[in-house]
Amino acid sequence: MPTPLAQWLTEQMAERRLGRNELARESGLSETSLTRILRHDHIPKPNFIRRLAAFFHADPDTVMEIAGLVRLSDLPAEVPPDVRDLARRLYRLDSRDREEILRQFDGILRLVEGRPPRPS
Repeated sequence: MPTPLAQWLTEQMAERRLGRNELARESGLSETSLTRILRHDHIPKPNFIRRLAAFFHADPDTVMEIAGLVRLSDLPAEVPPDVRDLARRLYRLDSRDREEILRQFDGILRLVEGRPPRPS
């Protein structure tokens, strides 16, 4: 099943009758990254999303949300810089690595909070 970002990108390309090679050439974006997005195994960095949105004349915040990326500016002001940095580093990872780190992090938090581990 396509990710929301892959679906959006496929629709944008179809509307403009663009192939992946043409999109890469005309937009200056990496064909490898475009391929990985369309194969559903890559969530690009925010800068890539902004460039993609600009190429298609789309709102970058909307495309960020479609991609499942949070905007750090939406975090409350009281969120410490080290937590912001952690969030920034996490969403640069591909989804499998991010899920594994979050799974392990959940286990550590449960231990620190004195809660039982999640059943395997």
